[in-house]
Amino acid sequence: MSDSYDYISKNLSIVSEKKADQILGHAFTLQLDGKGAMSRQYVHQSLILTYIMQMGPSGVRLFFDRVASPGRAQEMFNNDVNSRYNHIVERCKVIKGEREQYTEPEVESIQLQCDDPNAPIRISVPDESNPEEDQERIKLFKSMPTVFQEALKEGTLEAVNKALATIPGPEAEQLLGICGQGDFLVIDGEIVVDPNEEPSKQ
Repeated sequence: MSDSYDYISKNLSIVSEKKADQILGHAFTLQLDGKGAMSRQYVHQSLILTYIMQMGPSGVRLFFDRVASPGRAQEMFNNDVNSRYNHIVERCKVIKGEREQYTEPEVESIQLQCDDPNAPIRISVPDESNPEEDQERIKLFKSMPTVFQEALKEGTLEAVNKALATIPGPEAEQLLGICGQGDFLVIDGEIVVDPNEEPSKQ
């Protein structure tokens, strides 16, 4: 308390509602960053300014005379600090929960590349309306996720890579295996499977 008294006495301009609110706001930021001890200290400092303002023109002297020594006033102040800090803790839990809820998990995907960018790509999608179509190919095709089926129907490597970007790596490898079984995707050139390449954006 003595350090706070010396500092505030020499810098009376900080005794303001705006400064108290700024310090309290920073306490929220610190708590969100996992710095609980420092956050509580900022709450403590913010409330010192608030109490001083409530005590009027002689607030600095009155506050430290009453609160610096053990007693009822100090107990009430500490309870207020604890209450305000606990409120921040609970509020930050809610904020973190909301952030996690609306943050999509990052999918580790794979992307297809061809060593020859001019190599033709052939995508063959089974025609379900054709009674002569191989039923096993249709069954294989329909076993894949809809988003990947639609990408194959679009008929471009870019569309296929965009779909693969939404599918976890192991599952994507299985889909490429199915494409091989059903001859759904053929590229005249060596295909490079890159697990780190990000899909191109339009």
